[in-house]
Amino acid sequence: MARPVLPGLLIIGGGILCLLAGLLLLGTGGGAGPAGIGTGVAIIVVGALIPLVPKWKTAFAFTALVLAVISIAFALAGFIVGVFLILLGGMLAYVWVPPPPAPAGSSNRPNAP
Repeated sequence: MARPVLPGLLIIGGGILCLLAGLLLLGTGGGAGPAGIGTGVAIIVVGALIPLVPKWKTAFAFTALVLAVISIAFALAGFIVGVFLILLGGMLAYVWVPPPPAPAGSSNRPNAP
């Protein structure tokens, strides 16, 4: 895999759950509603940036992990499932290593006789 797409998708999924929890808090008149919405949006943006800018995946993974902890207070932890998706995606993004470059002169085609 040339880009860390799965970690980004997991983080985006958790961010959507945090956003929905923030909207639920806002609808019930909870004071943490706007902060939950902001946390959810920030998590979605970070999740989208991981596959787009893999060079910065360590910083984005750390940011996702910090936002996951913040979402516990402001976004009901994304209904608990969201925080686990974000933590899993952040850890996978942190340990992701780009594939080694192909040796010069090599191709995927078999040698023709």
